[in-house]
Amino acid sequence: MVGSTECRACRDGYFASSPGTAECEPCGQNTMSSADHTYCDISSCKFSYVVGADSGNSTTTVFDLSSLSNKSVSMKFFNTRYEFNLCKLLGKGAMCFNSKNQFISTYVCSVDLDTGVGHSVGTVANVYYDLVMGSPHRQLRLVYNKGDMCDSSQFAETQFQFVCNTSKTNPTEGLTLISESKCATKFEWQTIAACRVCTAADYTAQYGPCLNKKQTVTYVRSEQCNGAPVREIRTQDCVPAFNVSRPLIITGVMMFILMVVIVVVVGIRNKRLSDKYELLVNESSSQRDSGRADTEPRW
Repeated sequence: MVGSTECRACRDGYFASSPGTAECEPCGQNTMSSADHTYCDISSCKFSYVVGADSGNSTTTVFDLSSLSNKSVSMKFFNTRYEFNLCKLLGKGAMCFNSKNQFISTYVCSVDLDTGVGHSVGTVANVYYDLVMGSPHRQLRLVYNKGDMCDSSQFAETQFQFVCNTSKTNPTEGLTLISESKCATKFEWQTIAACRVCTAADYTAQYGPCLNKKQTVTYVRSEQCNGAPVREIRTQDCVPAFNVSRPLIITGVMMFILMVVIVVVVGIRNKRLSDKYELLVNESSSQRDSGRADTEPRW
């Protein structure tokens, strides 16, 4: 704390990476400080957001990137090697050292392959849930900022845009460098880990054939989400393909008979009305013919 000779712990949502730091720094977007307030904790690598909290009918969506954070990842792009760990600061095995051969504590490190000198390109994690046009689900984006100073007024940062792709199950598969500049680097990562975690509603029951009054029910993933392709397989008593109660059948038959009776009655009534109409027409024609005959002159 500035102007104080006594060290005090940072308040929640702030951190100080080393003892004796003059000021505490704020944690990144949607992250919280660790128990000792020395860093911002995202070590579980699970992120979630809530929709509809004010309405009383809220839903929580969870992303689980723990499969991508088991170890540090080293990727070479042209003349630069990037080393990063999404949810933990890099360990010394990452080979990230500055020009003075001092280890750099960071989430993302870029190393010049010609000189071997490393730079921090992201020490504070920020979590964003971006809206996606045409989709009810949001997309996860991690931004690591406050890296080394890259010019007189900016600090380096690295962005990971995650894209849900259930066909990409290998942890490092689908990682692509999208853009790279002096102060900003952007990756796109297509992976199943970028999909929201599946819920029971994302699985559809598929019924097997009925054998000896038993059948197998398999719950298969039917949505784009992060979960096992098959959630559960169980055996149960056969479910009749046509399971309608007896009273409902009787009611249906009675209604059908009633409809038939109504159709017959209406048909007979219409036939009688048609016969009467035809008789009246014939009588009217006969009367007209008789009248003409009486008025004709006789010679």
